[in-house]
This record gives sequence, structure tokens and C-alpha cells, in this order.
Amino acid sequence: MADYNSALPIRSENDNENANERLVTQINGGVTPANKAEVNTDNELLVHDQDLTDGSQLSQIVDPAGDPMEVNDDGSINVNVVDSAVGDQTHVFASAASIAPNTPTTVIDYTVAVSKIFLLKAIGASASGKISVVVKTGTAGVTTQTILFNSSATPNCKEQYPAPIEVIAGDKVQIIITNRDNSSSDLNAWINGVVLDA
Repeated sequence: MADYNSALPIRSENDNENANERLVTQINGGVTPANKAEVNTDNELLVHDQDLTDGSQLSQIVDPAGDPMEVNDDGSINVNVVDSAVGDQTHVFASAASIAPNTPTTVIDYTVAVSKIFLLKAIGASASGKISVVVKTGTAGVTTQTILFNSSATPNCKEQYPAPIEVIAGDKVQIIITNRDNSSSDLNAWINGVVLDA
């Protein structure tokens, strides 16, 4: 039912144009009131760029929570790169038995296949005694990415990278473990990541 004409801030009109007398709202541009927001046939609000005096366009990107994307003073934007489910999840485990003390041993030697990219997300290593762990990538594993040590209190080493390490086709991911204990030890390691088409 329509309101009677009064000083109410918002009211519907009894004009017989809206059979259910629903409240109808119109959004106009503040600077140019003639610019009206449009709704398409799917009831989606259409958003247009605003022309600026220098001929450029002003647009705003807003997330579902209503927070706008911010632009840095130098005109750049901050991007958070997140790996997606696209690609093949890959988990490689290997072990080496009864390795003598102070003997660096390549427990994982993973080569990225032709026309593929491997995104290294996490690694892990463990042993029956104390160890040091070196993670290398690149041609024959020339680039050291991480060095880890275990202890009696924490026998397992694990590293999850905040951003995956990209390893290109033909390059390697190597986990090299050195037994730091006084007697021979079994060494274990694993890598986890995503294989993508290059």
C-alpha cells in the first residue's frame, strides 16, 4: 500500500504504474545526475567507466566484501599469486638405507619433464638420527634454496614455501641429506608440488 504524500525520506507512489507498489530506487551520477545506473535483463547492475577531464577512464575494482583494490603511489598494484588446481599434483618420496656419518647423499633427484614446469610447494626430510638437509634446484641442482637441520626434539624437517618455487623443464629438484649422527642412519625425503604445461 502506498504512503500518502508527506515528508517521509523514502516513499512509494500510488501512481498505478507498479501493481505491487514496490519501492523503486534510481541511482544517478553525483556529478552528472542524468547518468543513471542501468540494470540488464538478468537484473545485473551495469558498471561504466567515468570519463575524466584528461580523457582517461576511472574504474574501481571491488571484491565481494566491498573492499576496493588499492593502487600504489607509483601506479603499481600488489598481486598475490596463488597456485590453482590446474595441473597435476605431484608427490615424490625416496629413502636411502644405512648411510654412514658425514656422507652427503642425494635422496631425491627429480627432473622436470620436457614441456613442463614444476611448482615446488613443500619438502620434508627425516632420519633415525641427526641430519642436515639441503634443497637445490636448477641444472644439476646448482641453486641452493633451503638448508634445514633436525634435532632430537624435532626429528622431522619440513619447509612449505609461501610462494611455490618454479623449476623449468630439464632442471632438477634435489634433496641432499647428510647424516650428522655418530652411526649409520636411514634417510627419508619427499617433495610436493604441481606440474603444469610450459
